[in-house]
Amino acid sequence: MDRRQVSSDEVRRILSDHDRWMQTNHESGRQADFTNCDLRGFDFCSSNEIHPFHSMIFRGADLSGVSMEKLHFKDCDFTNVKMDRAAILKVCFENCDFSKANMSLSRMSTTLMLDNQFYETILSKSQFIDCELVGNSFHGASIDNVDTIKKCKISGNRFFDMNPVYANFSDVEFADNKFSHVAFMQCVFDHSHFKRCQFIQSGFLDSYVEKCQFERTDMQNRFMQVQFTPPKGDTIHIVCDLGLHTIISRDLFKDEKISMRLDDFIKGVSAERDIGRAVKEVLLTLGKAFQDACNNYKKNNDNVR
Repeated sequence: MDRRQVSSDEVRRILSDHDRWMQTNHESGRQADFTNCDLRGFDFCSSNEIHPFHSMIFRGADLSGVSMEKLHFKDCDFTNVKMDRAAILKVCFENCDFSKANMSLSRMSTTLMLDNQFYETILSKSQFIDCELVGNSFHGASIDNVDTIKKCKISGNRFFDMNPVYANFSDVEFADNKFSHVAFMQCVFDHSHFKRCQFIQSGFLDSYVEKCQFERTDMQNRFMQVQFTPPKGDTIHIVCDLGLHTIISRDLFKDEKISMRLDDFIKGVSAERDIGRAVKEVLLTLGKAFQDACNNYKKNNDNVR
């Protein structure tokens, strides 16, 4: 996508017009609209003026690598924005829309995220240090390989249809959150605390939770786990995510990919010639059992969201 180049002087002029637009109740000036603009060269920390950054449009803008400090964004549109590798310090994001934004490799410190929307937002390989996340909605967001979520308070949020993989949660306080169809896979919860949280068809797969506390937390599992030992070889552990119709196994899949759609798994086993007949029959039998379990799960939980 070609983005419009915007000079620092033009950005300041747009912000000044927006100030007047806000102060005059939209009778004078103009709303700041940075749709599809290239803002990588603008230093949000260098300006001495105090701009409210309220009700601004950043849809599709490129904010890659920007630095933000001591700012308050409220009612802003960040949909489809590129904000990867951003350095965000002491910033408040309130009631903003980050749907389908790319915030990977970003570092957020002492930042407040309040009542925002994160629909299919990419947060992979990002860092959250001493942040507070309150009342946000994370739906289908990608939180894979998150390097550090440390000393954060995460309360009153809603998490839907997510599979965080290799995320590191350390000294995190989870309170009054709802997790629906969420699978934490190979995540670390070191000295974290879940209080009054609700897990609906969600849970932890091969994750480190030994030093994690659960207080008044309701958990409903959506996973079917089996294991078998072939005549020659080590024990094979298989998990089926009944909500996503996905097979998860580090024993079967030797490369970095540890999950596969159930239909693809059955087709692959049927076409496989390098495994023994007995193992093949077991895997196909399990595949059929998983299909039946997925169908029953869907029938029983269509109204659970």
